Amino acid sequence: MCDVRVRTGARRSEAEAAPALPHRFRLLLDANLALSTERDLDTLLRRFTDIACELTSSRYGALFVEDIGTLVTFVTHGMTQEQADLIGEPPSRTGLHGQLLREGRTVVINNLLDDPRTTGYPPFHPVMRTFLGTPIRVGSRVVGELYLADKNGGVGFDESDVEIVEALAAAAAVAYRNATVVRMEQQSAARAWALLDMHGRGQIDEALFWSQVWAREEERARLAREIHDEQGQLLTSIILFAKHLEQAVNPGTVAQVTELRQLAERALRAARSLAQQLRPMELDEVGLVPAIHRLADHVAQIGGLAVDVVAGAPSVELIYPVEVVIYRIAQEALTNVARHAKAHVASVTVNARDGWLTLVIEDDGIGFDARSVLDSRTDGHLGVRTMRERAGSVGGELVVESRPGAGTLVRLRVPAGERPAALSDQFSAATPP
Repeated sequence: MCDVRVRTGARRSEAEAAPALPHRFRLLLDANLALSTERDLDTLLRRFTDIACELTSSRYGALFVEDIGTLVTFVTHGMTQEQADLIGEPPSRTGLHGQLLREGRTVVINNLLDDPRTTGYPPFHPVMRTFLGTPIRVGSRVVGELYLADKNGGVGFDESDVEIVEALAAAAAVAYRNATVVRMEQQSAARAWALLDMHGRGQIDEALFWSQVWAREEERARLAREIHDEQGQLLTSIILFAKHLEQAVNPGTVAQVTELRQLAERALRAARSLAQQLRPMELDEVGLVPAIHRLADHVAQIGGLAVDVVAGAPSVELIYPVEVVIYRIAQEALTNVARHAKAHVASVTVNARDGWLTLVIEDDGIGFDARSVLDSRTDGHLGVRTMRERAGSVGGELVVESRPGAGTLVRLRVPAGERPAALSDQFSAATPP
């Protein structure tokens, strides 16, 4: 919904505006894909602000993100760092800013200088004449606000700008929630390891540790369901509608409708990929060991090599978050074999002993300098750091052994056996969250 709009200045005719619409919607769908794949929260928010300004041809943009009433991020577009430093604090939560937060509605004003709500701007803030503000919602909660100002050409914001920005805000809200989950996972893993460092594995409060792991996996499962069900169904409907239009519209517009359908299909593939990243469906469908067999078969096909699997049904009970980590590391390691190892033979072994489950993946490929990779602070090679972080998130250990010309061995050990007594009713190896 939009607030009252006062438009001044020249307005483009429909004939002048129409040619730009297919290009803008293509940019919007491309932006959707870009935002959906970004996991770093700060980078995501800056990209969102930049994209919003580009789509609306706005000179200025600003994004506020809050956490339970506390400002945690303030991002600007169109100002130099010197200007931002002179301004200092962001605008106060009065006037337009307070209205957006309270009412959660899009506001368009095309004569800011005469609007009584234009209050709370700090000294050195640039003078702005046109304004579009929209809330960023996660569920029913407003977590942020996007402000755009001074549309290029001296014209005011119109209905098409509102539609574009509100659609972008909805996509950004999903991406924001996903990036927040990733940050929470990282913080949770860091807290768990801090407990281990302080007290030792034998004295750690296992109920607390596994509660953090389980809560994180539940949130990932919930997000995966929402993306798969809600976003997937919406995009499928758009694709079906576009296919119908391809048969009904005149020949001059068929190409544009076809492009719209293809972009929606790309977005659907990206949504399904994201849902799969959040929660591997194979574990729900067939279980851990059959899922690993499927991975091995897939790698054998795409990599043109033999992959042997030695893995029976685990003799120990595994909770779902641990199964996810085992599957993800097997997936990462086997994908590396197919893409980089130039191997002829690979093997996967899964066994359980002394309260630990061990996964070993070996290949006879070209290998690499494991020491330099493990000592590096970046994750630019083979995702080794990501695999180690996954293992650590459930109290496991990951070892990578390799040298040039001698193949590679990846060994994962994760705790198995009895579940924490305090959580015995909550956890189930057979029933994921």
